[in-house]
Amino acid sequence: MSRRDAVLARVRQASEQGRQYRVHLRDVPDGVGYIGAGADLCQRFAAEVAAVGGQAIVVTDLAAARERLLRLLLIEAGAKSAIVWQHELLARLGIADLLAGGPKSVEELATATDMHAPSLYRVLRAAASLGVFVEQENQVFELNANAEPLRSNVPNSLRDIVIFMGEDWHWEVWGKTMYSVRTGKSAWGHAHNEEDVFDYFRKRPDAFEVFNRAMTSLTALSAKAVSEGYDFTGVKTLVDIAGGHGRLLTEILEANPSMQGILFDMPQVIEGARESVAKTNVADRVEFAPGDFFVSVPAGGDAYMMKHIIHDWDDEKSLTILRNIKQAMNPGGRVLLVESVIADGNNQDFGKLMDIEMLVSPGGKERTAAEYEDLFKRAGLRLTRILPTRSAYSIIEAVSAD
Repeated sequence: MSRRDAVLARVRQASEQGRQYRVHLRDVPDGVGYIGAGADLCQRFAAEVAAVGGQAIVVTDLAAARERLLRLLLIEAGAKSAIVWQHELLARLGIADLLAGGPKSVEELATATDMHAPSLYRVLRAAASLGVFVEQENQVFELNANAEPLRSNVPNSLRDIVIFMGEDWHWEVWGKTMYSVRTGKSAWGHAHNEEDVFDYFRKRPDAFEVFNRAMTSLTALSAKAVSEGYDFTGVKTLVDIAGGHGRLLTEILEANPSMQGILFDMPQVIEGARESVAKTNVADRVEFAPGDFFVSVPAGGDAYMMKHIIHDWDDEKSLTILRNIKQAMNPGGRVLLVESVIADGNNQDFGKLMDIEMLVSPGGKERTAAEYEDLFKRAGLRLTRILPTRSAYSIIEAVSAD
């Protein structure tokens, strides 16, 4: 056992015995934080953790611990909300694009965006204090590396994602989280009088466009990792179910020159996808198929891929989709889900945070490996393997159980 593992094991043992003192371990691999058995023991653990590359904060006063929690809730959480809103504003205004050519004064930026200069300055000053943009003398601002992702039309841009996160209709749902926790239902209908988030989008094309652009940007961040994380040998036709504007499908087709692709989504999404796919080098290998996956999906695929789709739905609706795919795919076909797989333990986990978005918005859920195995079994499929990628997602493979 390594020294690091030994230290963590001792902290875990103390966590099971202690009642009064807390050791908070920061920046330690595994992200652990445990209860200690006493002040002296906590101090000793702090020194040992520091010796293996960690940084420990020892709290021996429960009143101080409560004060810290209050600060976390009232200051840090509130600040994070403010950060989202201010970044959404700056992204929507295109400030990063305006600064791409060089520094500009707040007056120039206000004129270009039709904003009130003193108020815009206050927002930019706050952003710069967090390391996004740099304030020079005389209220002049310049672009920096942290602000670069707020530009449009650059690789791995986050602009559309930030705009989506800050939309009123998105935040209003999060404000109804208590409803979801109390009832187990999506808060979307409670906030918007629309039971289904996608019904809401269908009736509001502008909001749907914001959503689709955000999902395309989110896919762009992981498309290469997914494409490289799976061996598509033997897949002649890949069907991307609810594939949006085709960002992931076209990435995979680029890497597999003999493969044909079918992009399947709702009719209004397909219309927007045609323009996006036309700009790629693989447009001649993409077939567009509008439809409803609760009714049927295109037949004849060797593999059926869904990225961030099954997590939108509860088990019963997910089973309908998976059974439709099983019926449509070629003999020997594969189902490939690109999703976060919830891990055991108390470590920070992107999927566990995304799971709350699924709870309050579409009413779906992120799942553990065991839950995916059970879901596939009920759909007449068999989980074969889960492949981690160089992203927050894994590729979850299943085949027919027949």
